[in-house]
Amino acid sequence: MSPNGSIETHEFTDGADQPRSFFSSGSDLRLHFFTGPDSTLTIDDLAVYQTAVADYDTLGSLAPSLSNAAANQGIVFGALPDTWFGSPQHTRLYAHHAGLLVWTLDFPDDVNDPTRSQQEVESQISYAVANNMTIRGHSLIWPAATPSEISNGSFTRDELIDIMRNYIQNTILAYPEVDEWVVVNEPLNFGGTLHDSTWRSVIGDDYIKLAFEFANDVADADDVLIINEFQVEIPDKTKSDAYLQLVSDLLADGVPIDAVGIQGHIALGDATIPDYEEMLTTLERFGALGTRIHITEFDVNTVFMTGTDAEKAARQAAIYADIVNACVNSGVCDSVVTWGMVDPFSWLLDPILVPSGGEAPLIFDGEFAPKASFTAMLEAFNNQAPIIDSNTVTVTIDKGDTATAAGTFSDPDDDLMLLTASVGIVTSDGNGAGGWPRPLTAGRWSRQRRLAGR
Repeated sequence: MSPNGSIETHEFTDGADQPRSFFSSGSDLRLHFFTGPDSTLTIDDLAVYQTAVADYDTLGSLAPSLSNAAANQGIVFGALPDTWFGSPQHTRLYAHHAGLLVWTLDFPDDVNDPTRSQQEVESQISYAVANNMTIRGHSLIWPAATPSEISNGSFTRDELIDIMRNYIQNTILAYPEVDEWVVVNEPLNFGGTLHDSTWRSVIGDDYIKLAFEFANDVADADDVLIINEFQVEIPDKTKSDAYLQLVSDLLADGVPIDAVGIQGHIALGDATIPDYEEMLTTLERFGALGTRIHITEFDVNTVFMTGTDAEKAARQAAIYADIVNACVNSGVCDSVVTWGMVDPFSWLLDPILVPSGGEAPLIFDGEFAPKASFTAMLEAFNNQAPIIDSNTVTVTIDKGDTATAAGTFSDPDDDLMLLTASVGIVTSDGNGAGGWPRPLTAGRWSRQRRLAGR
């Protein structure tokens, strides 16, 4: 096995040849690894999961469903549609894994008819409805992205309030399928002060209160109205404290905020990466205000981290695990939403949006194969222990030797099941080795097996 390349997914049904390094007999599972005469191999963070699956034909769609695993914890997992959303691979992947779809909307050409500017993305709403997904509208008021017709206009306070009211209410009424709305997105600057947008400079600080009141006046009773902010994951930092105070003041003033959004855009190599305890504390601090919490825009950019690809993947996976575990254990966190699913289609790889660049921030690679970050999320969400425990199993194979990791799976009622193995770190000190699957790096590989009649 070589430490370069990507995990392959192999499907096997009854009567097919058994691969030497991933096979089963009865209810016993064996992962068999071997090296060539010139290499040693170490595999860390090894896990194997089982699940009954439908017959999907893309790599990511073969993996255990994140949505189902999250639902077992009373949490919704969702994602922003990728930039190339609509391809068969994307639509199958999202239908299998996402229980929530984020719909991004633009400021309309006509606030009295907001549908005129949204027709290109309305197909996403139909797709989400067809797949029984929660739909989140993002976002109604975003100070940093105030449209030019507002920022360049000359409005009185009353005129701009009327524009805001018409836009918010007509948009919500036009899309009754939407279950959640980010009403105000990123009201704060980096330093924690209120963003000085046209909304604020003309209307005043109470534009936030008015936006939520306008939304609440027409939203369904069970719609969720969200305030959302970035770089607030670590407690006792200036901006996190400012956000906490802002939400506290708004709630005390009777503003109808149903949930607090904590974005979760994280960059490896940054000094402000939250660990599990810090994230848990942050969730608990905001939860103590009496509101629910959502992790709204989660991704982990590796572009600034030095090290090998395997080291980056392992560090990234650890952060995904920390954030999701904090959500699961907080008791106040209702959803985890990643800002996309497939690496090459992330907003972070758009040089116009992000001149500093992005690298592999999400949970599926360019071949739609689950990464170690996917494994980490699944482990955090999954309420069943893996067949082979990733916290305890390390496989080390000396030169020319073999090693086996073993576990036992149950026989589900379904006649088709998936065994999925994952590795976090793969290291080799030689010139490569033989074996299956080939090639191998941090990631996941899978096989299907029909159990009926065996």
